[in-house]
Amino acid sequence: MTELSLSLVLPVKNNILFDSILDFEKYPLFMPVQLKYVKILERDESKITTEEKFLFKTIFKKEIIQSTSHRIISSSELESIILDGPAKNTKLKISISPEDNKSKIEINADLKLGIKYKIFIPIIKRYFKMVSTAILYKMVNHLNN
Repeated sequence: MTELSLSLVLPVKNNILFDSILDFEKYPLFMPVQLKYVKILERDESKITTEEKFLFKTIFKKEIIQSTSHRIISSSELESIILDGPAKNTKLKISISPEDNKSKIEINADLKLGIKYKIFIPIIKRYFKMVSTAILYKMVNHLNN
């Protein structure tokens, strides 16, 4: 079990940030090199299922297509579970709370990787906060423009 977490205060109201987080199809704007597309496969009031295509170029080039189930717990909480692919059964919980005229976002992940991908855990741990922070700030900048 690999636990990852991040806590940030962002200059945007919590309801606006939460709505932006639920706009999955815009995610490629925030990580255009790695995330090629996000498709909505199913959507209802409390659940969204997406398909994502990632492209990783490091020592080798690797495309990963996965699907994720996102359960809307409340107007400020989201729980996602990766349904297939190398990170199958990874759970991610996002909570947003108001802080003055800003939002405090907390992200907690329980990373599960298939045996042949476990070698990447140290890299993922090292970059989780940096990449997540960059995506969130790009999202906020997009909202403010």
